[in-house]
Amino acid sequence: MANTAYFVTGAEASFVLTGEEAGRRFEAMEELVPAGTQVPVRNHADRDALYFIEDGFLEFMVNGASGFVGAGTMLRVPAGLVHAFRNTGWADVHVFSRTLLPAEADQRGAIRFVAAA
Repeated sequence: MANTAYFVTGAEASFVLTGEEAGRRFEAMEELVPAGTQVPVRNHADRDALYFIEDGFLEFMVNGASGFVGAGTMLRVPAGLVHAFRNTGWADVHVFSRTLLPAEADQRGAIRFVAAA
């Protein structure tokens, strides 16, 4: 298990498994997003990303669309799409994320993000 933690604009991200530990197939992270914190815009050009919201609510933005997601929600962001999320609530939110090669994601089927109207 990796022991490296990063602080990204107030959020803390810790590797559960690094790419090296997972044979360069994927990497897994846990992120703590404190209330009022936004995680900067990201773009994983060569990898799909899966996000699982463990608790709380986040506003999630994907390619200009946004919507709220809550505990128990899993969403997939395909490779190359610009995305970010923020905690607009009063409590910290825990997010588990995994980046994986697009070929592996295609075999698992699509998990789609649907923006709120």
